[in-house]
Amino acid sequence: MARAIPRSFTGTVITPSVPVAVELADRPGIEILLAGGRVRPGDLACSNAHTKAFFADIYAARSYILADSAKLGQVAPYRVCGLGEVDGLITDRNTPTAIAAAFQEPAGVVPAGPNRFPESPIP
Repeated sequence: MARAIPRSFTGTVITPSVPVAVELADRPGIEILLAGGRVRPGDLACSNAHTKAFFADIYAARSYILADSAKLGQVAPYRVCGLGEVDGLITDRNTPTAIAAAFQEPAGVVPAGPNRFPESPIP
């Protein structure tokens, strides 16, 4: 999903994922904040109490969840935020209808793809 972020995007990306941080590291205009903590084998994402504390200390004027549809509806080891605390979900076109509907009320769903990614999240 990080590859779906257009080269023109500018803003801060906050992630627990080492592969996402590496994918975006050379992009001008993107500041990367990588959560620390235990790195899980397989997906190489940080996940423990340190990671949760890192996200709890973040303030953003606008925020989006970037996740492929395979991750939606899955139980994660830690809660990061509620649906009403984000401006939207950016995902692929395989998002289950029930999950897309859950985001429609408090936020919005943006299918990733050409010309679909929000420009810089901070006006």
